[in-house]
Amino acid sequence: MKKFYTMLSVLLAGAMTLSAQQTVFIGTTGYDDIAAAVAAAAEGDVITVKADQTFAGKRIDLVSKQLTIKGEGNVKLIRGEGNINNMFFLCDKGQVNFENLTFDGSSVEGTKQAFIEAKNGCVTAIKDCTFANATFKAVQVKAPVTLTNVKAVNCSAPEGSGTFYVGENNKFTVAGTADYTIFIEKGFSIMQGENLSGKVSIKLPADKFTVGYTVVKGGSDPSLFALVDAPEGYVLEAKDGNLVMAYSKPVIKNESTGASYTSVDAALAAAVANEDGSPVVLTLLESTTVADRMGAQKFPITIKAAAEDIVLTKNFANKLFVSNNSDLTFEGITLDCADKNEKFANEFEANQNNATLAFVNCKIINCNATTYVFSVKEGNRTLLLDNTTGETVTAPNGVNLNGKIVLKGNTNFSITKANGDAKISVDGALTNEAPIALSLPVEVPAKGDIIVYGCEDASKFTIDLEGWVLAAAEGNLVLAEKVVDGIAGIAADADTTVDVYNMQGIRVKAGVAAEAAAEGLAPGMYIAGGRKIVVR
Repeated sequence: MKKFYTMLSVLLAGAMTLSAQQTVFIGTTGYDDIAAAVAAAAEGDVITVKADQTFAGKRIDLVSKQLTIKGEGNVKLIRGEGNINNMFFLCDKGQVNFENLTFDGSSVEGTKQAFIEAKNGCVTAIKDCTFANATFKAVQVKAPVTLTNVKAVNCSAPEGSGTFYVGENNKFTVAGTADYTIFIEKGFSIMQGENLSGKVSIKLPADKFTVGYTVVKGGSDPSLFALVDAPEGYVLEAKDGNLVMAYSKPVIKNESTGASYTSVDAALAAAVANEDGSPVVLTLLESTTVADRMGAQKFPITIKAAAEDIVLTKNFANKLFVSNNSDLTFEGITLDCADKNEKFANEFEANQNNATLAFVNCKIINCNATTYVFSVKEGNRTLLLDNTTGETVTAPNGVNLNGKIVLKGNTNFSITKANGDAKISVDGALTNEAPIALSLPVEVPAKGDIIVYGCEDASKFTIDLEGWVLAAAEGNLVLAEKVVDGIAGIAADADTTVDVYNMQGIRVKAGVAAEAAAEGLAPGMYIAGGRKIVVR
């Protein structure tokens, strides 16, 4: 009996030694490697890997079986020298689960084979796994595959592809915590699974950036996905329960924050005041529209064009284009009013005290306000027109001035001083060719009163007071009585030719006889030979 127990002890010790050398198990039965365990596995078996495995030979075929291969602890499946041009697993026609494994490609260069390929309808689930150090596609998806809590570390798939390569079907599902890149070939879609968090980066063929293409079925949050190397303007947006491709090119940039926006309205809504009180600068990157009036912000804003010929077009009717609550400056822009103001007296309005509404190197077009292009309310409200002109403007008058206006460079808008406190100033030299028509208030100023501050060139203005002119005095233009030599005046009038301008300073006739200046003109007011004429 003693001898029997001795022999039994020896056999058990040998078995324990053998098991200690084996690191892959089905239940309590050990195997030398995963290939041996797969070969012995029955339907539904769980293969547990308890130590790192090196793949040194050909792939393991998982065919027509339902199996689970899972790691215990921090287990790695490592690509060895003999596996350079082979994949690890081919999942074919069965159902395979991979759990708690790290697939390590050893940063081997040149291989074209994936860790895993699923094809022919094989249902493959990959959960709590990491793919690392791969210079090739980690998973080739040609059948239903689900990733749950998966990440990729130091993976650089070939150009034009991603860590996971969707080559067929629309049944690739992403779930749980995600951190990897997917290449979706031929316009297929992926599906969003449960509890998705993190970020899934998506690469697409260059010709698949088309508006309306469904990229993620069941997706609702575009922030969970990132389009890699997408042409400018293409984004994902939620629509009808999916994430689809949309085109939304940034058109304006906040220079203070660096943020770009797809609309002027969005940029204005997001803007916050600079701590130092300097203007928030918004740069128009290309021509665009604005959907509501501007200037609601309580801090200074400058909107400028990034290049010439950028047009900002009003896309709404029956409201003021600009209502100013603080300093607001337009710079280098063509402002298209789109003839959408047939019910309001003014198009632009400076209405905030101690603030300036400025137009620098701008052009105003298609303005059909009923009375004036600009309105400046009384008090310390200021309108600055610096090299700003009007074209295709049908509003009868230029500026309704109750507050202050500053003129620089070239401008062609007529100015109506609505009260005696309204102030016209010039900053530097004026370059307008046609004189700016000035209308003075009903209370006629007295001789010597300053009409224009900071200018001595009377040829730049004309006034509508019979018998009065502007004259230079101490750096300003003041009201002076007109002195006429009767004989010379009559002789000159007989042969005079004149240019005729409308009230926006646009020349409508050139070199016509003074007596024929009004012929053929539409009803309205004009400037001919420095004098205002009325055509009824």
